Amino acid sequence: MKRFKNLFFFFIFCSFIFFITCSQANAAYRWDKIGIDMNMTLYLSPNYEEDKTIYSLAGTDVYQSTDECKTWTKINTMPVWHMQISNDKSIYTLQSSSDQALAIYKFQTSEKRWEKVCDVPSNTKSFSLLSNGNIIVGKPYKTSSLWQLLLSDNHGLSWSDTGYNYGSTVLVDTPDGLVFTREDKTGFGGRGKDFGSKWERLNKTYEFDNFYISPNYTRDQTVFSIMNRSGIYQSTDEGEYWNRCMSGIEGNNELVSIAFSPNYVSDKTVYAADRKGHIFKSINRGLEWGSIDIELDESKLNNIIILPNNKIFAGTESGVYKVTYKEPPVNFRTVTAKFKIGQPKYTIGSSTWLMDAVPYVLNERTYVPVRYLAYALGINDSGIHWDSITNEVTITKNGTVMKLTPSKAVLMINDKPVLMDVLPQVNNGRLMLPARWVAEAFGAIVTWDEPTQTVVIEYQVKEN
Repeated sequence: MKRFKNLFFFFIFCSFIFFITCSQANAAYRWDKIGIDMNMTLYLSPNYEEDKTIYSLAGTDVYQSTDECKTWTKINTMPVWHMQISNDKSIYTLQSSSDQALAIYKFQTSEKRWEKVCDVPSNTKSFSLLSNGNIIVGKPYKTSSLWQLLLSDNHGLSWSDTGYNYGSTVLVDTPDGLVFTREDKTGFGGRGKDFGSKWERLNKTYEFDNFYISPNYTRDQTVFSIMNRSGIYQSTDEGEYWNRCMSGIEGNNELVSIAFSPNYVSDKTVYAADRKGHIFKSINRGLEWGSIDIELDESKLNNIIILPNNKIFAGTESGVYKVTYKEPPVNFRTVTAKFKIGQPKYTIGSSTWLMDAVPYVLNERTYVPVRYLAYALGINDSGIHWDSITNEVTITKNGTVMKLTPSKAVLMINDKPVLMDVLPQVNNGRLMLPARWVAEAFGAIVTWDEPTQTVVIEYQVKEN
């Protein structure tokens, strides 16, 4: 560890499953505005894989896009006062020419028309269609801080007061019959059991902004919540207790939205966003977070959605924005990446990212996971390839092609052999590569900070 020539970085990956969904390490991202200029909240179609549809509620109008928000088509004729994507994967709205006499409508996507479901009590402000077919609505009761929750049978033909007067415009239900709400005035939460027929207040130490049901709820019973716009919490016991989940992004505030990866059941990836457009990402169900260092310049974020291709879109006060990769810069700047021994995270500049393995020292050599070192060098997934037939690793960046094969102490750089003084290793089914040679092949400078047990990698990139 004391001699620089003995420092070799090894990065890890599985020969059969090389690309595991994780946080992109390159911090060169930005928000780009697309589509129309309106205050918009986005809704991803539950059938997006088939219909490629994104919906938006803008004021009292509902819009539909099938080209990733580039163009929009208005699909309502009457004003819309509330919108929900229900458990049956359908779009429902409160519609009427007056907000005093509303009805619930379902959008028939195949016929592109609205079908009336039922009338609702006067002054209704919110609703939720429960998984058992019943409907629950919230309406003002006595004062603006109290809401009367009514439960219907037979699709709204009869309504009964649940006796719970602390609800709000937030009504979020689970597949097994729980309904969560919050009191507008205080932020305290409420929970309805038996499909909203029995209500009680949650612990008053919690002040909720909204609730988000895990896509894997039937197995993990997890409900996420943003509290006080400054913390992400999760509960696995029907909301009795909530655990704070802010590791890696402590100190952030103005959180306003949570969204799940379309592949959440398998990749456990969840996203969050704040009002200023900062994006946070967790690959382990919210236990630890990394950040994408971007910010909206002129607008305020309302919510985010995640497409199956992991593209991130935001509805904002001035339209729709999309996270895109920045164009290659012109001027040079120094990028610094750091890996600390024993820590499942690393940094690029001021951004922190998670890893699914930790750097460690063995026989005076330091080992670093493969994809994260590649990301730290500014190499995206498209520049990394594993050939399971030849057992050859190929990493490409800016015209430099590096190839390496296990059991051979020869590094091929643009088809020219470079002899290394160490053999690659296979450890527990994972390939361990001499990363110092790799980093230097791409022009990086590698140093070791002994007091902090940290590997420091620096290289130049172009910028505007």
